[in-house]
Amino acid sequence: MTSWADTVLRGLPEVDVHLLAVTGSTTLRLQKELPPHVRSVQAVPLFGAAEPTEFTRWGEPFASTVLRRARTVPSVVERRFVPLLSRLLEALERPEQAGWAEAELIRDLNRYFVRFDHRASFRSEGTWRAFRDTVLAQEAGSDVGVTLGDLVQALRWLYSFLLPITMPVPQADLTHATLAGFAGLAGVVAKLERGTPLLVTDHGIYLRERYIAMSGAADSFFLKRFLLRLVHLVSRVCYVAADQVSPVCHHNTRWERRMGVSDDRIETIYNGIDTDRFRPPETEPQRRRPTVVAAARVFPLKDIETLIRACDVARRRVPDVHVVVHGDHGVDEPYTARCQALVDALGVRGHFTFAGHHDTPSELYHEGDVFALSSISEGFPFSVIEAMACGRPVVATDVGGVGEALAGGVGVVVPPRGFEALGDGLADLLLDPGRRSALGRRGRQRAVEAFGVGRMLDAYRASYFRLAGGAGAAPARTGRAPRAAAPARRRDRLEPVEA
Repeated sequence: MTSWADTVLRGLPEVDVHLLAVTGSTTLRLQKELPPHVRSVQAVPLFGAAEPTEFTRWGEPFASTVLRRARTVPSVVERRFVPLLSRLLEALERPEQAGWAEAELIRDLNRYFVRFDHRASFRSEGTWRAFRDTVLAQEAGSDVGVTLGDLVQALRWLYSFLLPITMPVPQADLTHATLAGFAGLAGVVAKLERGTPLLVTDHGIYLRERYIAMSGAADSFFLKRFLLRLVHLVSRVCYVAADQVSPVCHHNTRWERRMGVSDDRIETIYNGIDTDRFRPPETEPQRRRPTVVAAARVFPLKDIETLIRACDVARRRVPDVHVVVHGDHGVDEPYTARCQALVDALGVRGHFTFAGHHDTPSELYHEGDVFALSSISEGFPFSVIEAMACGRPVVATDVGGVGEALAGGVGVVVPPRGFEALGDGLADLLLDPGRRSALGRRGRQRAVEAFGVGRMLDAYRASYFRLAGGAGAAPARTGRAPRAAAPARRRDRLEPVEA
């Protein structure tokens, strides 16, 4: 998503942007220098901040924080916050039914947190008592065991994940959320408070990916269910409020429709790349060994374990095969250790390399004869279309929009977790230079014709200006702001908030 965000920001200099960066921790490091039309960056770390207002109310006088905290007395919490919390817990019992009432609840929580202190509210004895009693009553008679530790952790999650709505949302003509999740809640608030149009881009389906991630988590059944219900609720609220939902591939629309998004609000916008930058090398490098290259962070969704097993399959037919994975291998250290142990267990240490970060992504693909992707979940992966643009034949799992990228037989598609099919597909291409070359040429042609960066930017530009024509209008119950309504003000430059 970093490449996508950078491309969109740089490619639309006529759009002023206020960036709301919802991060996992307080360590915010800009990977790339921001263009000058990014007018501000507001970091919202969900975890690790002893005093969240240092980030969420950055620039606000300290006296305002003191006054807000002073007015957050127990009686106020009991009278104003506890009822909102109770409504939220009730909504979590039926997240699949979330609609405008739940969107209004998010707006009401924002109104509360703007005036009263978020930290003091969650630390109140009244809040703990109401949360404990409500959850235990909901679980009464069920077979789900709930421990004191479970209750504490669940309340901590609510405290953290609601941080994006604890501050006033900036005035803007448009809000663009990069996923239907917690980062999109500020856009929901802006839609209900001011009628600000909301565009949601779906890379992967956030709810689906949380299901996958939680399946391997060590948390109790209660905690897994609690978090998944919260994610389900938040996703549906984002979809309800969105004027336009733009998946990066048609594959995602199945989930969006199931989550209640009508067809008239769905507009697929494929990811795009600079095909002048990502192009075949002028002279093919001489490789001593048949080489497969992959570009992936080492974590479960990329299913590097399947790629390791595929390497073992491929080496039976291509004895000197070498698989090189470029990408961060520190993002999930336990998973990386598991992958390293599998490499040793299968005896492919001399055939499989974790190469880490590559300084020049456009040259990464030139290192291999074939490109591989082994993910179990994707949106529309940049790596696949970048490899195609570089003239590298692709063998990839059939997830997300991969099949759409490789449509027309320009690559090899195999089942997710199908390590034997993946290994055989790699071996087939490594042993057949003619087919490898033909697929590379066809893939390059498709990437240039269908996935150029200009197409993507034109689609977002058109969406921005069309949606912003209704800025300032009252929210429509259909999910769209009225198109005929006049903007709140005229500007030479639009100002979307990207969450």
